[in-house]
Amino acid sequence: MKPNLYILSLLFLLVSCADNEAVKVIALSAAPLDTLALEPVKLPVTVFQPQRVVSSGDNLVFYDGVGKGTFKVFDGSSHQYLFTYPDANNELEQHDFIDDNSIINRNGTLNYLDYPIYRRVKINRQDSTFQRLEQVDLSGMIDNINRLAHLNDTLYTAMNSDTEFNAHQSLLFSSKSSTVLKTFAEYPEEGLVFESPEAKSAQYRYTVVADEARGQIAVFYTYVNLIRFYDFTGALLKEVRVGSYTTPQIPKERNLYFLAPVATDDNIYVLYLNQNNASVNEDPETIRPELQVYNWEGELLKRSYIDAPVYTFDVSVAGDQLIGIAFQEEGAILQASPEL
Repeated sequence: MKPNLYILSLLFLLVSCADNEAVKVIALSAAPLDTLALEPVKLPVTVFQPQRVVSSGDNLVFYDGVGKGTFKVFDGSSHQYLFTYPDANNELEQHDFIDDNSIINRNGTLNYLDYPIYRRVKINRQDSTFQRLEQVDLSGMIDNINRLAHLNDTLYTAMNSDTEFNAHQSLLFSSKSSTVLKTFAEYPEEGLVFESPEAKSAQYRYTVVADEARGQIAVFYTYVNLIRFYDFTGALLKEVRVGSYTTPQIPKERNLYFLAPVATDDNIYVLYLNQNNASVNEDPETIRPELQVYNWEGELLKRSYIDAPVYTFDVSVAGDQLIGIAFQEEGAILQASPEL
């Protein structure tokens, strides 16, 4: 039987349309650029190496990277110092290795990876401690958990560093299983040759935020002008290319694009640089990012220029307060109350 050319052509057209709908190209001019006014915050206790800031309930939590790392807790409104965790005299509660990228507020609790234990804690002001609600041992999942994201009560995703799954960039796994449930996410660019899987993984490093209610993952690439949206099964929903998204393979020639995305119920906030990575490493105080706001459909809603070298930040659950940390002596703390 001869194939029906009309039907084949129609199927090809439908597939092509579906592919085009999944890929969206955004020009930065799609949203006007305004300026975000930031004011300095004077904390009563110094955070010497602030690597992460998280708004959790009524608390403002800074992760201080000195030594094995501590959490310094302040009141979210008055910035009154409350306590430091863990107490230096409590050997049983000392951390092993904190992945600062994993520190998030989730449903009013603080969640973080103290490798290889993923912890969910309640900040207890009365006792000046972290009440450990849950801990999950992830040592049996994958040897090297990188860029971990907690999706729901049992589901996690991480960046793939296992050569066994080299065709895909990301892994899905469950705390109820010691095996990878699924690999997903093709690498953004084809045809490039790398010295090792580690070099390839470094080229396409990313940060993930998730929305449990929507069942969606948003992936922001560090060195590629690219955002991808997936569902919790690993199916690609949309790919957003922000202008030109092809990057040089040579590390010293590549640019920094997206840093420190933060998700709320309605929107995603992210720092956007588009600056040479080598130059930033040499003089990080020169960075001047813009704050970009996207919705979960991948639309660019707002752009705000930040006249300070902010490298990480958090937004309150209500979306009405921003706290940022800048590359300055002792890590300058800045705040803003913009119309986000």
